[in-house]
Amino acid sequence: MSQVLKALDETYRARAIPRGSVRYWSWLFAAGAARAPLLGIYALLAEWNALMDPATAASIDSAKG
Repeated sequence: MSQVLKALDETYRARAIPRGSVRYWSWLFAAGAARAPLLGIYALLAEWNALMDPATAASIDSAKG
């Protein structure tokens, strides 16, 4: 049972696999079938890292109040 994954917007893709980074090179040289799932994992990690960033938390707090 395979599902067609929706392509990531370029801004999210750039955050998930910044050009020249280790993640970018590992994604670039991954097997074709592994690229989409790997990109999804890297995008999820990028979102988690953004949530853990104190600057992100401060901007969210200031937007609330």
